[in-house]
Amino acid sequence: MISAPPAENRTLQAAKAVAAFMVVFIHCPFPGRFGEAVSALARFAVPLFFAVSGRFLFRGGIPDPAGIRRIVKKRIVRAAGVTALVWIAYTLYSLLYRITRGGETIYAWFSDKFNPGEFFTFFMFNSGKVVYDYSYTFDHMWYLFAWLYVLILLFILAPLVRLLYRPMTVILLSGLFFGLLLQAYYPIRPFDISIRTWYMLRNWLLFGLPFVGLGMWSADPPFRLSEKTGIILIPAGAFITVAEYLHYGSKEFYLGSLMILVGILTLADAEDVSMRSVMPKPLVFAGRELSAGIYYWHIMLLALISMAAVPIQDSSAWQIVKPLAVITVSVCVSLILRHLNRNKTDIFDAVISK
Repeated sequence: MISAPPAENRTLQAAKAVAAFMVVFIHCPFPGRFGEAVSALARFAVPLFFAVSGRFLFRGGIPDPAGIRRIVKKRIVRAAGVTALVWIAYTLYSLLYRITRGGETIYAWFSDKFNPGEFFTFFMFNSGKVVYDYSYTFDHMWYLFAWLYVLILLFILAPLVRLLYRPMTVILLSGLFFGLLLQAYYPIRPFDISIRTWYMLRNWLLFGLPFVGLGMWSADPPFRLSEKTGIILIPAGAFITVAEYLHYGSKEFYLGSLMILVGILTLADAEDVSMRSVMPKPLVFAGRELSAGIYYWHIMLLALISMAAVPIQDSSAWQIVKPLAVITVSVCVSLILRHLNRNKTDIFDAVISK
């Protein structure tokens, strides 16, 4: 059994803030190759959220099956409430947009979003028009549903969690990288869907489960890597990510992304031991208090900003400023929501202070 982690891990809090900003850069990239390279570097971000959730899922070690189910049940209720709130907000936005701006009927909107094909994509891959359409373009809510899937599986398989989570992590991460190789060299069509389609690899099975497992593993490592190793892994992973992007193009994940993620978890592990951190306080605050809000609502803010009839929308200067503007507005909105709801729920389960 491992000892409970410190009350707050500032390394992970700061990393969450950076990851939230990086997700914005994926959905609202800077122009040109530079923007594509930044988006490639950002691919560690959502796996980090899964890993943070896994790291702090079972504090003090994995309990017996009854204890696992007790903890996971609370997480399921909590995650389901937040997921429902976010999904309803975006679905209502979609309805209003497509009726007022798209000139569609309610029936046309409903039949386009909720049909057998879209339900299949949603239930299998956490994607499809059930969670996004052209009114807001991106399916960032897949994370919320993938996290729910993982929790439900942990509840069902509670007697096997302690035995299986480590081999499961290795097997599924291997499957993810095998799928990435297939995308590059031998594309196949499972379910008559091209494996190059983004959600074939980026879903609950090949992202959610292994990265939650990696977070659980980092809470109870068989051996500890040094802080120096973590410091080396992060820039080395960034360099390798850019090299992979230049060779393979845009992917959902890179080997370098895994190196960055392991480097962050290693630095967090060093903080757990030493109880020291030099992370800037504003970044720690943003990770603890604002990262969830940024993730939930930046897509809607991006849609509203893009919809505004402003002459500068097509200018090259605006394309450079736009990602920073979306982050700034997202931070402001998250601050407002934080003050309106002091009892907020963070779907990332990030190092709660008690």
